[in-house]
Amino acid sequence: MFVKTVELRSFTKTADALETSNATVSRIISKLEADLGVKLLERTTRRVSPTPDGLAFYQRCKLILDQLEEAKNEVTALRDTPRGTLRVVLPVSYGKLWIMPLLNSFAKRFAELTISVTLSDRLDDLTEDNFDVALSIGETTEARLVARKLRQSRIVTAAAPGYLAEWGTPSVPQDLAQHNCLLYVRPGKRLKWLWDFVDASQAHHSVAVHGNLLVDNGEALMDAAAQGVGIIQAPDYVVLPQLQKGALVEVLGDYRPAGPAIWVLYPPSRQRASRVQMLLDELFVMAGSLPGVSAEAEPAAH
Repeated sequence: MFVKTVELRSFTKTADALETSNATVSRIISKLEADLGVKLLERTTRRVSPTPDGLAFYQRCKLILDQLEEAKNEVTALRDTPRGTLRVVLPVSYGKLWIMPLLNSFAKRFAELTISVTLSDRLDDLTEDNFDVALSIGETTEARLVARKLRQSRIVTAAAPGYLAEWGTPSVPQDLAQHNCLLYVRPGKRLKWLWDFVDASQAHHSVAVHGNLLVDNGEALMDAAAQGVGIIQAPDYVVLPQLQKGALVEVLGDYRPAGPAIWVLYPPSRQRASRVQMLLDELFVMAGSLPGVSAEAEPAAH
């Protein structure tokens, strides 16, 4: 309870996480301080924070808990069949399209394994004790976690066959000035759009584009492109299903730039759990069938 309070900086959040009351948390922490004869936490009306003695005590307690978790994982790894709960956090679109089929297969194969999936594009709330494996799109700065690069995406420019039949097919990026480009709205960004391209000499080009449809949802924008409203630019893992169906056709393929990398994240203490190791193994086995290009699968230290 003390470790959880230091990590969450709040009696209320600790009580919620442990399904108890604020009074119980406060009483147990106060008794711990009395038993040790030192003040462990500074309390204010808005938050709690560890004293120097409290921080030193927290670090020792956390080490002991991590060692206990590792010991449990080593015992679990001896079993052939994964058991317990596997907590997975996935980006919404990428997770639904590409990772959920694997997790569905896991659920069918391993009856004693409970799989808890969170679909979210925000990883701000990740802590070592609330997930086992997460996927992240783009650069990751989580120094506390092991990060392995699963795949390197590519950016694809595409349009519906009907749109291209009516308005023509751009042959160089500069031709986009004559086309209706479908624009993804990012919160807090200025309403000016530059699409990036790379030519055969690896020279980078940024082209200003414009269009009459601005949307803050990638799936809605993809539907608009499939209906012939205009040209879209998006990562390959978003566009590929529509390309495979023939609803969209890639244009400017010779100028395709690199997109964001796909990372697999997990706490070091989870690595030896059989359920985690099996998922990691299968993720990297299936990586070759995912959109994008191959990536180094060795663990990367931050």
